[in-house]
Amino acid sequence: MRVVAALAVAAVVGGAAVPAASAPFLIVADKVVAGVRMTATLPQARSVLGAPDTTRRASSAECRAVWRSLGLRLTFLDLSDGAPCTKGGVVIAVAKGAQWHTRKGLHIGQRVGRLRTLYPGATFHSGAPYQGWWLVPRRTCAEVGSQAYPGLLARADRKRIAAFVVTVAACE
Repeated sequence: MRVVAALAVAAVVGGAAVPAASAPFLIVADKVVAGVRMTATLPQARSVLGAPDTTRRASSAECRAVWRSLGLRLTFLDLSDGAPCTKGGVVIAVAKGAQWHTRKGLHIGQRVGRLRTLYPGATFHSGAPYQGWWLVPRRTCAEVGSQAYPGLLARADRKRIAAFVVTVAACE
C-alpha cells in the first residue's frame, strides 16, 4: 500500500463531512468512510468521528490514527511540508468489525458468496500489497505508471469478509 500512498494526492480537497443521512459505519465506494471523505485531514476527520484513541507519526510524510471503538484506522499523507498529522489527507482507511458495510450492502462477516452477488465484477488478487477482492478497481494516471490498484478492497478470512480497505491515489 505504500506505493499508492506515496503517489497519493497531498492536497486536501474541500470538506470532510458528507450529508447527515450517511450511516456511521457506511463505506461509499472509495470516496467516503463513516462520513469522512477520503483526502480529509485529521482535524476534519476528528470533527466527524471524535478524537482517535491513538495517533502516531509513522514517518516524515505519514500519520496513522486509530479509533478502536469504531474498528477504524486512517492513514494520512503529506508530501508538502512534513506535517501529516495536521495537513495530510486520508489516503488509506481500514475498517474492521461487524458494523461496517458498503453502500451495496456487503457487511463484515458475510460470506464471499454474498460479495460475488453484490459485486459481480469483483476479482480476487493474491499478490501483495493488495491481496483480496477488488470491489472498485482503479488506475493511477499515466504520469505515475497507470498502475492498477483497488479503490475498495475486501479482505477475506475463512471465506468471510474480514475487513474493508479504501485507498486513494493520484490522478483519480
